[in-house]
Amino acid sequence: SRVYASSQYLFTRVFGNQITQQSLFQSTTLPVIQEFFDGYNTLIFAYGVTNSGKTYTIQGTRDQPGIIPRALNIILHHIKDAQSEFEYAIWVSYAEIYNEFIYDLLDLKTLVTGSMPPARLNMKIRTDVDDGHYLEGITEIRIRTLEDALAVLAHGQKHRTANSTLLNQESSRSHSIFTVKLLRIRRQMSVGADTCIEPHMVQVQKMSIVDLAGSERAAKTQNTGDRLHEAGMINKSLMVLGNCLETLRFNQFKSDKMRPQMVPFRESQLTKLFQSSFMGGAKTVMLVNVNPYDDSYEETRRVLKFAAVAKDVTTVNTPIASTPLYRAVLHSKPPLNSILTSPSLGPSSNTRCSTPAGPGSEARLSLLNTPEPPLLPDGGLSDCDEPHINPGFTFTFDALNELKEQYTEAQYRCAQIEFDVRQELSQEYNRKILEMEERYNQRLQDEVMLNEEKCKSKIDILTRS
Repeated sequence: SRVYASSQYLFTRVFGNQITQQSLFQSTTLPVIQEFFDGYNTLIFAYGVTNSGKTYTIQGTRDQPGIIPRALNIILHHIKDAQSEFEYAIWVSYAEIYNEFIYDLLDLKTLVTGSMPPARLNMKIRTDVDDGHYLEGITEIRIRTLEDALAVLAHGQKHRTANSTLLNQESSRSHSIFTVKLLRIRRQMSVGADTCIEPHMVQVQKMSIVDLAGSERAAKTQNTGDRLHEAGMINKSLMVLGNCLETLRFNQFKSDKMRPQMVPFRESQLTKLFQSSFMGGAKTVMLVNVNPYDDSYEETRRVLKFAAVAKDVTTVNTPIASTPLYRAVLHSKPPLNSILTSPSLGPSSNTRCSTPAGPGSEARLSLLNTPEPPLLPDGGLSDCDEPHINPGFTFTFDALNELKEQYTEAQYRCAQIEFDVRQELSQEYNRKILEMEERYNQRLQDEVMLNEEKCKSKIDILTRS
């Protein structure tokens, strides 16, 4: 047998192969969820060679749920503790990066038909001043119960790209991105002796959980055709991720005399999407899965080296500030302000509140000292009571959805009007061109007749002479 040289790497914490899903979750993810409730964007991603247990760590099984089901269980279970002061809404989305194309795993067509359409729409990455980079047009589904959340997760996982290789019968061929968006609005605020409701400010946090596809070598997997192309694109995106982290570390530890290097975020869809997170826009945790077998020694060594580089990268994070909430008032429904100030929701007042809804010490949820909700006997997570949602808060999103539909209809009408105008102009131009052509032909005929008469007159003159 071959003898390999020993290497040492420094990490925040190392877990043995006997670690349970629950212990791993409480040690790595529960503090991140606490930061999530404290007003920070968060990012968790699993990295490692193929067949090292990344998907098992993130997704888990029915008997041993992974990070995503447990995180959803904790979030839905604990938002009830702050319902007296805040209103919450949770939205989830699920996407994958396959061959540098980004696809929506919760596409509406798949929700209706149950199958993925043959031609999937490649989603575009857009940039927003407040939200950083985001996926334009991705499907976001509001969840109220754990059953809804797990059903959405299972539906997206069903349509994720996976194929069999020599090293793994169910090898993930794409990077999956599961995002939980938490919207929080303060229910009511006290100003002196008066109490008023401030629906104008909303705080939005995002927690992204990424299951990276495993790096692999073609010599060992013996992939050909599509599998070989997939492996090449996976290795390329992971290489760009490593280059970005290496450059970030260089820029942080360089001397003042050295010029900073350009971080190649735009060379990969993965790094481009999470550029703001790596630049300090999110609390980031990397879970490194290691294959203990010696036949993957070289790949595992590169993974550990990459993770050691990532550990040295430090970012300065700031809580997400509250932003104005667009209040829609439709003719067919009562005004939002009247709903939010109805007697059933608390006393109303003419006092104006100007303090935005944000994370405070009174709203902090002590998740670290709270036991995880128990598991059901069949291995599923325990049911969570549906949190009480303010009717005015629900109406806001219903109104926004209706405005989106009206906006889409308005866009369609504008497009139809533009089409009609263009068609009318085209017909008018064609008519004018035909008229010009007729006038030109008439002038040409007149010129021909005039020339013929002139020629005849000259011939007559010559004949007479």
